[in-house]
Amino acid sequence: MKDRQAEIEAAMWAGDIERLDEIAPCRCCCHEHTYDSCEARAWHGCRGQNAMTYADEKAWLAHYQRFHGMTERDFYG
Repeated sequence: MKDRQAEIEAAMWAGDIERLDEIAPCRCCCHEHTYDSCEARAWHGCRGQNAMTYADEKAWLAHYQRFHGMTERDFYG
């Protein structure tokens, strides 16, 4: 994994988007259908980079349940 990270960093410093797309491609189709483990997140090339992850969503659910008394059903509408 360390070699892969070094390879990604080298391509980033070189500005080689084609190489980055080759070694760590985005497998997400859009910001709504994204994967937390998308390799392109390492170089900010993920289509869903700014989308909330599943972990983010669960953290917000826990916050609203704890501090606002909201049920899971209410949270998801």
